[in-house]
Amino acid sequence: MDGRTGLEKRRNQKMPKHAESPLYEKYDEEGDYEGEKCPRCGSFLAEHDDRKSCGKCQYTKHQ
Repeated sequence: MDGRTGLEKRRNQKMPKHAESPLYEKYDEEGDYEGEKCPRCGSFLAEHDDRKSCGKCQYTKHQ
């Protein structure tokens, strides 16, 4: 035993690195958004398997 508590041991451990994700894949080279915007509030629509939905006003468009 080295005399350190469990918290001290955990505090000195390195966190594993996450895999890099492609940033800004929804934007083209000019910086314009390629996806669809919400007709109610103008926010971005999240793309799901069977629908597009707005997290701000709960608008849903089924495909």
